[in-house]
Amino acid sequence: MSTTNRLSEASLKALKWEGKDRRITDGQGLYLFVLRSSKTWIIRRRHGWKNRITTIGKWPVHIVKEVRPKADHIATSDDP
Repeated sequence: MSTTNRLSEASLKALKWEGKDRRITDGQGLYLFVLRSSKTWIIRRRHGWKNRITTIGKWPVHIVKEVRPKADHIATSDDP
């Protein structure tokens, strides 16, 4: 998975909720949703004509180094 914006653990620690929910991209469909109470990893991908959104887990339980390979696997697998 090639990316345009590689997130680091240090940058994730610095992210704060700023009054509204935000979606920060790591590239190729991998996002971190910054909510008031948590930060959640999701991957958006297209399967056929449909968009699919899969939740990978919450940060910091799932760190960046673990999430990227999982996202690669999900992006290349068949639709469940």
